[in-house]
Formats: sequence, structure tokens, C-alpha cells
Amino acid sequence: MNVFCYFVEPASYSIDLAKNIYQKKGIDFCFIKSYTFAKSAETIKSVYLDKLSILSKLKFIYQKHKENKLIIVNGYNNLPFFFSFLLNFFKKNKKYIAIESDSQKLNHNFFKHLLKRLILGFIFKNKFVLGFAGGTHTHKQYFKHYGMRKENIFLMPLVIDNLKFYKKTIKKVNKFIFLYVGRIVPQKNVELLIKEFIKYFSQTQAILNIVGSGSELVSLKNKYNLNNINFLGEMYGEDLLNQYSKASCFILPSNFEPWGLVVNEALSSGLPVIISDKVGSGHDLVKGNENGFIISEINDFGVRMVQLFENKDLFYKYSKNATNFMLENWNYNYYDKCFSEAINQIDDF
Repeated sequence: MNVFCYFVEPASYSIDLAKNIYQKKGIDFCFIKSYTFAKSAETIKSVYLDKLSILSKLKFIYQKHKENKLIIVNGYNNLPFFFSFLLNFFKKNKKYIAIESDSQKLNHNFFKHLLKRLILGFIFKNKFVLGFAGGTHTHKQYFKHYGMRKENIFLMPLVIDNLKFYKKTIKKVNKFIFLYVGRIVPQKNVELLIKEFIKYFSQTQAILNIVGSGSELVSLKNKYNLNNINFLGEMYGEDLLNQYSKASCFILPSNFEPWGLVVNEALSSGLPVIISDKVGSGHDLVKGNENGFIISEINDFGVRMVQLFENKDLFYKYSKNATNFMLENWNYNYYDKCFSEAINQIDDF
């Protein structure tokens, strides 16, 4: 079966996935955008739709629709999905269009919820539209909620190149370093993390490293100018890998996080994680795996941080479990298995 994929942008995750799965399977792809905030030191030769004229874009999408039985699109709020979906209405030879997504259901106001239900209900109920869900729980529920039939929903796990982050030996903890990686914006709850750290660790040798930038960076940096809290700015490539390598424990206290690939990165680096129950990856990567904690109340972050800081046996156990889980379970082999099973089932539709 001929397959084509539209990636949104050349983020490190997308480039790694393209090289480790799509290129090895001989599946062609392109990128909708030529720029990304999740920068990668690696590059990949491809078509970038934003560099084409509108007429060239439409011709390109039309040709890919004509040549392939399955079109995979990262998300649905973009031109490739909209035009491919439209083409299915006017062509007898209809194609399957798979939405690869990490979206979760949000509690919108009544009118926004109604509008979204009408639009997505119309799209998701179409028998030629498929859902490639990034996780097994809330991500599959998102497609079901808006009316997609069960047999059209497939697990397509959100994975990274785990070996980039893998450490063969668990380092002995001398300085205990808590790490946050992500945007520094209100949704991420960074200030509440800082307050919890100060509350429990101001009289210890523990360190909190914060990697990232965003609207709150300057104000938080000025407000919490302390020796044991470091605002390190944006980091990519080897610089980011070094931060994971030096860290002891990873924290992600977000109010909302569709998935959170930084959790994949932290676990692959052998870091126990403490994440909020609003982080989408928690159900698949942390729950029941004894490699971290899922927190529902912000005040519990500090308690769990202290637990890993003081209990070295627990720390080493969770660190080992983190690495083993990512290497043995949530990896490219698993993605390849899910992808192959989905292709075979779609080919039989």
C-alpha cells in the first residue's frame, strides 16, 4: 500500500522518526513548515510546503492524494488535511486520511464546545478518516468523543530516539539536581515548582535547573535570584543531553500537557519523574511502572521531591526502572509494530 506523511515541522522528534521509521520503510514524507522551536542539529532532505507558492502547494497535495492509498497528517488544522479531505468528496477513488495526534479533550465554554463538536464530529465520523493516537488512554478517547468509530482508531505511540539519552550506568548522586525542561509560561506552573523547591530544599545542597524560555522567564529570573536555582535558557542537542545527564530527577508540573516528549527524554536518561496528572504521557509512561510519581495536587510535588532526595534506594530503583521501561517497551520497535499492524488492517478495509 502506498503511504505518504505530512509532518508539521522539522523538530528533532519528527526528524528522528522520519529517519528511523519512514525512510527505512521507504515511505515518502514532507514538512508543512520549514521552521521549528524544537531545533535539531540534524537536517533532512525534504519538501517544505511553506516554501512553495499556494498553487504549487495545491498541486503537490493533489498529486500525493492521487498516488497514495493512505495519507498521514500530523494534526488536522492545516492545509494538507483540509485539501485532502475535500478531494475525497469530489473523487470516486477515495483515500484514507489518518490524523496523527496527541490531542486531549478540553473543557471549553458551551459555544466553543458545540462548534468543535459539530466540526470535528463531521470530520471524525467520516469512514475514510482515521485516528492515529499518540497514547492508549485520553488520546484514543479524544477521537471517540467526537464520533470516530472504534475500528478507525489506532495506537501510534509518541516515541523518541531513546538511545540518544541512554546512560549505561546510573551515576552516584553527589549533588542532587532537579530538572525542568520546557516553556516558561503560566500553563507550565514553573513558579509553583520554584516555590515547592524553596520550601523544602533551601537549607540543602540540592539544585533546581530550569531549561527553556517564555513569557515568564525574565520576571521569574529576577524574582528568584538564588544560588541554587539556575535559569539556563533554551538548550538543544548536546547541551540539552548534558543537562539530562547531570540531573537526578525530572519535574513537569504543567496545568495542561497533551503529551510531553520531555518525559520520554527524562525517562530515557534514567531520571525518575514527578509529573502532574494533566500530563498526557503519564498514563502510558509512568502509571504502574515504578519510575516516578503522578501528582494531582501541587503541594504534593515537594513531598515526592523530598522522598526521592532522601531515599537513595527508591531513587536508584526508579532510575533503573525508567531506563529499562523506555529501552524495552516504549521505543521505535513498538512504533514499528503498531504502524505495521495499522497498515495491514487499513489495507484490508
